[in-house]
Amino acid sequence: MIFIIDNADRMQIPAANAFLKLLEEPNDKLSFILTSHYPQKIIDTIKSRAQEVIVKPIAKNASQKMLDNTGVDTKKSAQIMFVASGLPALISNLINDQAKFEELIALAADAKVLVSSNSYDKSLIVSRYSDRAKALELLNVIERILRQLLSSTPETKTLVKLDKISV
Repeated sequence: MIFIIDNADRMQIPAANAFLKLLEEPNDKLSFILTSHYPQKIIDTIKSRAQEVIVKPIAKNASQKMLDNTGVDTKKSAQIMFVASGLPALISNLINDQAKFEELIALAADAKVLVSSNSYDKSLIVSRYSDRAKALELLNVIERILRQLLSSTPETKTLVKLDKISV
């Protein structure tokens, strides 16, 4: 039996410790696949019992090909390309889940303000993210935006911003 645990980096400490007990007493007929866009956030005791396989984002043309076959309009396609940053599962999710798409586009708008605005505007945005999970999701979007900016226009200031938010 195989279990897939998506976004394993989002496990809280109690859940990670409970999962660790399963890993410490392996069963020959039981396997786990952990997925994560941020493996550095998975606790070390779990990582030490896992084999890491790095799956890189797909190329821009492959992402576009995925979108071309769906009938998504040009504006939404461009938005998905930007926020998904070559992550095929996220591309698929955003194509099929309008609520998730709108939520991520709102996060991206807030992320843009946090990356490029003045202190007052930044404080207004930050005040709306008292929920830890939403705040982490916002940081993940900021990180994807900065990585995309860095790949297209490598600048020291972008690297410094990315370093400040990376954990």
